[in-house]
Amino acid sequence: MRQWVRPNLGNHIYGAFGRDFATRDAQRVMVAGVSAGQWTALCAACALGSDRVAMDEAARFAAREAIADVVADWCAARDVAEVERVFESHTVCWGRYRTVSDLLANDPRVSLANPVFEQLTTPGVGTHRAAGTAVAVAGRERSATVPAPWLGQHTEEVLSGVLGLDAGAVGRLMDAGVVAGPQRDPYRA
Repeated sequence: MRQWVRPNLGNHIYGAFGRDFATRDAQRVMVAGVSAGQWTALCAACALGSDRVAMDEAARFAAREAIADVVADWCAARDVAEVERVFESHTVCWGRYRTVSDLLANDPRVSLANPVFEQLTTPGVGTHRAAGTAVAVAGRERSATVPAPWLGQHTEEVLSGVLGLDAGAVGRLMDAGVVAGPQRDPYRA
C-alpha cells in the first residue's frame, strides 16, 4: 500500500497563535498560545518582547505571520533537544510534530499496549490499528471494536426493521436503484 504524507502547509489556530516550526536538526514542533498563560510562556521562551505579550487573541491572529517568522527563526537556530528544554522550562504548550506513520511507530500512547487500540482487519482496507471506546464502565467488560460496515451492508435491515417495509418493497427500491446493498460498495471488489 502506498503511503502519502501530507506536505507541511502550516497549522495556524484561528483566533489565537499556533503553528508548526522546523528545528535546526530538521525536526518539527507544534506550539500553541491559546490562553493568556500559554501565550505569555511562548513569548518568554522565544524572547518575543513585551509588546507581543500584551496582544489579545484577535491581534495575535492578525499578526500571526510576523510572529511566526520570529518563532521560526528562534526554532531554526536550535536543535529539538534545546527547544524541548527551553519550552519545558517555560511551560510552553508544545509537542513534536509528527506524521501519522511516525506517530504510530514511535508513540506508545497509540500502540497496542494501550487498551483503547486494537488490531483490526477491515474488508477493502486490510489490517490496521483502530481506536475503540475510551470509556470504561465499572463492572462492564469493554467490548471489542468491530470493522466499519460495507457501504449498504445494513440497507435491508434498516428498511425492514426500522421503516417496516416488506421484502417486496425493499426489492423494488433496490431494482429501481434508489437504494443498494453491499454488493454495490466500490471497495468490496
